Amino acid sequence: MNERDQSLTDEDIRTIGGKTPKASTGDKDGVDSTDSDGVDTTDSDGVDTTDSDGVDSTDSDGVDTTDSDGVDTTDSDGVDTTDSDGVDTTDSDSRDS
Repeated sequence: MNERDQSLTDEDIRTIGGKTPKASTGDKDGVDSTDSDGVDTTDSDGVDTTDSDGVDSTDSDGVDTTDSDGVDTTDSDGVDTTDSDGVDTTDSDSRDS
């Protein structure tokens, strides 16, 4: 390697070819479908469909469809469609449909 090759920064490498590449489906550093560090469908650290730490459909710690700790469709602790503690469609303790 010559001196120029050894002095390339991450930004230099990302921009070879004229532009910064977009996040791809399989990377692990950006926002995409399968990474584990950003906001995507299957990671476990951000906001996505199946993680357990953020806001998504199936986690148990945030606001989503099936958790039991937040505001979602089926929990029993918040405001959603089927709980019995908040304001929703089918509870018997508050104002709902």
